Amino acid sequence: MTQGATDPADRQAPRSPAPRPRHRGHVLVALFLGLGLVFAGGGPARAAAQQPDTIPPADTVPPADTTAPRPAPRPAGPEPEFGGAGGGDSVQVVDRVVAVAGDSAILLSELQEQIYRLRQQGQKIPQDPVARDSLVRATLQDMIDRMLLVQRAQQEGVTVGDDQVQQAVQSQFDRIRSGFQSDEAFRQAVERTGQNMFQYRQMLQQQARQELLLSRFRQQLISDQGLPPAAVSDSEVRAFFDANSASARRPASISFERITIVPRPDSTAADSAVAVAHKALDEIRSGTEFSVAAHRFSNDPGTRSQGGDMGWIRRSDVVPAFADVAWAAPPGRVVGPIETRFGFHIIKVQNIRGGEREISQILIRPEIDSADVRKARERAGALADSLRSGADPTRLGREYGIRDQETHFEDIALTDVSSRFGDAYAKAIGQPESGQVIGPFPVTGAFDLSEFVVLKITDFKAAGPYRFEDVKDQIRENLVRTKQFQEYVAQLRGRMYVKIYL
Repeated sequence: MTQGATDPADRQAPRSPAPRPRHRGHVLVALFLGLGLVFAGGGPARAAAQQPDTIPPADTVPPADTTAPRPAPRPAGPEPEFGGAGGGDSVQVVDRVVAVAGDSAILLSELQEQIYRLRQQGQKIPQDPVARDSLVRATLQDMIDRMLLVQRAQQEGVTVGDDQVQQAVQSQFDRIRSGFQSDEAFRQAVERTGQNMFQYRQMLQQQARQELLLSRFRQQLISDQGLPPAAVSDSEVRAFFDANSASARRPASISFERITIVPRPDSTAADSAVAVAHKALDEIRSGTEFSVAAHRFSNDPGTRSQGGDMGWIRRSDVVPAFADVAWAAPPGRVVGPIETRFGFHIIKVQNIRGGEREISQILIRPEIDSADVRKARERAGALADSLRSGADPTRLGREYGIRDQETHFEDIALTDVSSRFGDAYAKAIGQPESGQVIGPFPVTGAFDLSEFVVLKITDFKAAGPYRFEDVKDQIRENLVRTKQFQEYVAQLRGRMYVKIYL
């Protein structure tokens, strides 16, 4: 993680010559929102990765239309054959364009692949031709919306780092591989889809990059208030609850206050770090290139090898003390040293683009030794004792904890604790009770240093049926956000070129 960062991102297209068909409740909007049902345990619904099965039937997608424009053959490999796994003559379907969205085309093979993925996620493919055609066309509309959103995100300068993409791909690849008994069984299943392992990884990489890009774009639109207004009535909220609550149960959940204690350097180590920071600053002001000084002085492994380059970042990506200085500095000026919980920073703003800054930094870390870590553990233990004696966790956290870290959490499903906070949290929490003080327990912080966490459980809810009063505000918020993104996509449709050949 780049230190300074917070804890866990136009060319006018011609107008479409044809009016957009109205379609509601698209899968794409739900994917873009990352909402899932409010009854899914407080987090996005995740489709379980299933083993590749067979290629969809030939009549899943209508046959090729010889009047539509045809692209060159796809470079990714052989086109999938249709006819099912049950035998019979295979029919080679010639690839073709089924839609143009903005400056990109959607191929028939890509639509077929998406239908296949839906089936793998549990979507039933209707046998009735009319219902099947409706599913195919709705899926194509979702793919168009997704493509328009990706293009708009790129126009807005949203980017995703290659390291993030590779990490996501490897995580998904390992998760899918774990469902097979051997590498050979996994390989054979992948090849039955018409791909080799290299092509399969390429597909996962493309999907991961788009997912990360859309997620970051969504956060940008929300934080910049770039979504159109929307309203949801009380009756809509109630109707959503009535339609979904009977088939879902609320998981066990907790609310808690968190105090995190980090080791602090002694005064000698801090003074030494400040002296090094001023030395680096003096060399830069004497003419040394910032990147050269970063290579020489910086203790941040995430940026040192890049000459201190942090890339384009948003204010919310970094801690407040860092952001306050960086967002006040004009391009080209070197400022610092600035103290944060990570150390002492020298900052140079390279460029400004809307709400983003292209920043380089040099981070000088004070030395932390075993005595500093021991003192942090002892402070955390004393705070836990104070909480058990009735002290206010908010006051203690403000005085002794990490001030720029989120401290209050509401209705976190127990099943989500490990994925959101880490295994150390899940193990320490165990079977919680309201009012319980947990910890201190160690977690791994920046630069692999031990930090010590104390939790005060403010509420525990056992698993059971949802109550309308408990979830109505979250339902309203999700429905409002869904309407906002639906309208945003509709506006994109009005501004960008869309043509369907299906």
